[in-house]
Amino acid sequence: MKVAVTGCSGRIGQAIVKALLERGDQVRGLDVKPPEQWRFPFSRVDVSDFGQVVQGLAGAEAVVHLAAIPGPRIVPPTEILRVNVLGTFHVLEACRLLGIRRVVIASSINAVGLHFNRERPRLDYLPIDEQHPALRKPTAFPSGWASKSPTPPFG
Repeated sequence: MKVAVTGCSGRIGQAIVKALLERGDQVRGLDVKPPEQWRFPFSRVDVSDFGQVVQGLAGAEAVVHLAAIPGPRIVPPTEILRVNVLGTFHVLEACRLLGIRRVVIASSINAVGLHFNRERPRLDYLPIDEQHPALRKPTAFPSGWASKSPTPPFG
């Protein structure tokens, strides 16, 4: 399968790319910086630029979207929202336009506020899944909350 991986240079992205290649998939990596070592096609893509995303995903049969700023203290909040929320929207919209129906979106513990909140959120059960009641308060890392909550219908 032809799989595009956004965030291919990150820690999780590198592991996913390795697993896909070992499985025999054709991988195209997309990131703002090239991986240290790679044996697959790579394109420099900023997910906050819709045109770059469409061009980078063209021809893919599936997408693994991992591109994100991983924590709230790395850059200002406006940059986190630009990359994490707008980037996720761009990937989903590009997939819709290109007819890519297989999309995996990964997040981190920050999406539900388990690490950076002042108060630990109440969890009804573990592991957290799609049926878990939504948290009542936005997390300290709002892009995780925002990119999971107002996702428009794609399909």
